[in-house]
Amino acid sequence: GASALPDLGMAAACIWAVYWYLEADAVARRSLHLHALGAIAFFVATLLKEPGVMLPAVLLAIDVTRRFPRRDFVYWLTRYGLLLGAAATYFLLRLNALDGMAPHASVANFSIVRAIEFVGTALWRYLAMLVYPHPLNMFQTLDSAPGLPTLIPVIGLPLGLLMAVTRRNVAWTAALGLFLIPLAPALYAPALLPGLDNPWAERYAY
Repeated sequence: GASALPDLGMAAACIWAVYWYLEADAVARRSLHLHALGAIAFFVATLLKEPGVMLPAVLLAIDVTRRFPRRDFVYWLTRYGLLLGAAATYFLLRLNALDGMAPHASVANFSIVRAIEFVGTALWRYLAMLVYPHPLNMFQTLDSAPGLPTLIPVIGLPLGLLMAVTRRNVAWTAALGLFLIPLAPALYAPALLPGLDNPWAERYAY
């Protein structure tokens, strides 16, 4: 339906941005042109859906993994400067439109342990729905589920990404990065606490 277009559009824009950034290494004489295209695709992704803002982290993980000829400072300044400029423009637009980054999030105090507990619960539910997507409800309150299941994704997924980076495996780094890093905005712990006007929904499990 039309409600899925922002998600599909964001995913397509992110994939194009990654493609153009990888091509910028392969075709050095067109690196400025390709970096500009990648930055534009990244900006479009952020406008379509908030998780698109995490794309620079995915690209950074890929760059750390890859082996390619030494580049000068201007190359790296262009590569990430354009991304930072696009991100800054997005954040300014968001602040102007919403008068804040997450105006409906809870301001309640909670410990780091409680935050990890709710983030782990969200990740665990996300992984479980990838395997068995049932039941699917539009909205439902996220109830904490302390214990080993909530710790497995909190520890295991970042550890898997770290292993892919240290083993310098570009394919695994790109796959895990695109799988894990864009989840970060949906795991803002104050917005996940139960009893708020922004309850957990299946839309977090994209």
